[in-house]
Amino acid sequence: MTLLAPIAAEHVRGMVTGGREALAALTERVGAGDSNMLFEVFQLNDHELLSAMHAATGAGRRLDVLADARVVAGGAQQQIDAAIRASGGAGRTYGETHLTHAGEEYFQHGKTYHFATAAGPEAWMTNLAPIPDTANRTEISLVLRGDAAAAAQLVTRDAVAGGLRRGAASIDAAAGVGVLVNDPLRDRRVLSEGIFELLRDQPSARDLLVITKGLEDAASTSAIIDAHRVGRDVRVFVRDIAAADAARLADAQVPTWVVSGGLKPRVNGIFAGERGVVGTAFLWRNMVGAAAEATSRDVGVLLDGATGASVRGAALNAATRGQVHTPLADAVARGQLPEHI
Repeated sequence: MTLLAPIAAEHVRGMVTGGREALAALTERVGAGDSNMLFEVFQLNDHELLSAMHAATGAGRRLDVLADARVVAGGAQQQIDAAIRASGGAGRTYGETHLTHAGEEYFQHGKTYHFATAAGPEAWMTNLAPIPDTANRTEISLVLRGDAAAAAQLVTRDAVAGGLRRGAASIDAAAGVGVLVNDPLRDRRVLSEGIFELLRDQPSARDLLVITKGLEDAASTSAIIDAHRVGRDVRVFVRDIAAADAARLADAQVPTWVVSGGLKPRVNGIFAGERGVVGTAFLWRNMVGAAAEATSRDVGVLLDGATGASVRGAALNAATRGQVHTPLADAVARGQLPEHI
């Protein structure tokens, strides 16, 4: 187990809620053109953000990018490559030369945007995928500074450089300041450790709030059921859920709601009291499962205290405000599970 510590409150500079709002704020930040940029992306195909990136690199700012090998940055790869070349930066696609033992490809699902400013490093930790549909999604983005931002930036820098051993060391160090990373190429599952610590290793007096885009993982479902059975106050809000996991939660009478309508819920947060993890990983086997199943690189942060309470409130608001909530037992009985696994 890796030594995990929550982010210090002074290292959280701010929080942006909402997909449309986060994309606008990120575009404005890039457009300021006042710092070199280091991004890791799953999808990126927003015209205004791409234009801001080109303007910044045209003004002499460097751009380095870690992108997913299969999604190819949402079809905008040529524009991103041109911006990287113009800036003298580096680009790397994650997992392109590696396969799992089962012959599956790894993929890069992390989303971080780093800026090297005169005041020090700045890291945007988010689930934001800058694509046209982002305006229709709920999001939570945290802007970090100080040691947490520096550690997160080093993790992404090492991933772009491609060094497996050094990259593993920077992931381990980042956990000590609240930045959690799953990286199957480097045999690290620190984000999963943080998630399961909250699911399993908490006293019964601490409630369990699970908000996730997707649930398709037997171990996660078992941990949620066990928490319910030992008397923890459990609530689960999920957008997509596999039939087997839905049936188990319904049979165990775990308070669970399928969220639909309104903005698409894209927040992934697990909270035990004020302590919580938010990040890019859904409760899917390839994201939080055992090492043999893990194929996804994901990032997140560990929070506690007043910062954790604030982010928990924002996550719960994103999962409930303006949404339709169908009790899971009703959805199972009707055969109306939104399974997009």
